[in-house]
Amino acid sequence: MNRSVLKLTVAGVSVAAALILSYIESLIPLSIAIPGIRMGLANIVIVFLLYKIGAKYAVCVSAIRVLIAALLFGTVLSLAYSAAGAALAMLVML
Repeated sequence: MNRSVLKLTVAGVSVAAALILSYIESLIPLSIAIPGIRMGLANIVIVFLLYKIGAKYAVCVSAIRVLIAALLFGTVLSLAYSAAGAALAMLVML
């Protein structure tokens, strides 16, 4: 099997897994004083991609996950918070 096809397939499945974790995370109520705070369960998938495939695919999957999750479960403001959180988390993980 072609290596790039395998990477693309793993990235696609990773987007789906990260979206599932984002949805599960949105169902968990956290009553902390900071609005918009989350546990970051979808970052488990991103860490896996960083170690197995590389940073380029991890950044792409994180960006796609943030956009789709905001469209499905959130608002424009949640897109801004999620994008900022994902970018900061990616910088720390790198």
